[in-house]
Amino acid sequence: MKGFSNFLFALFVLAVVAIAGCGSDNSRQLQSLTVSPASTIAQSGQAQFTASGQFNTAPMSVSPASVSWWQSPPVIDPPGAMIGIALTNQPFTAQCFGFHGTINVTAVAPMKASGSGDSMPLSAFLDLVRNHSSMQDSGFVASTAQMTCP
Repeated sequence: MKGFSNFLFALFVLAVVAIAGCGSDNSRQLQSLTVSPASTIAQSGQAQFTASGQFNTAPMSVSPASVSWWQSPPVIDPPGAMIGIALTNQPFTAQCFGFHGTINVTAVAPMKASGSGDSMPLSAFLDLVRNHSSMQDSGFVASTAQMTCP
């Protein structure tokens, strides 16, 4: 009887692993991002931010999420029609660099969970990062937080 129980347990484990492997389809998409803290005052000229992602399938929430970080100011002059991005799940440390006022810290990621995220169109960069006029554009999702530099 003990051998049969072990067999059933092994069969159950294999079934769970097989089902989990089948769940990695291309329909999983990032729905939104959240940057934390949403607003902060820089301490010693800097503050740290993290991003969390909300998806349409399990796991529904991922923290930290893999994103590309942007800080403005300084205002960036995009180099061309496609903007290269590098994804990381590490926190971002925004710097005041002697600036006094509000700095926007933006996290951007591709909507497709399996997306390489190596570049995005200039129009999406302008809407999501520079102008903050949208939270989704051209297959990318963004979230912006603010840091006050006293």
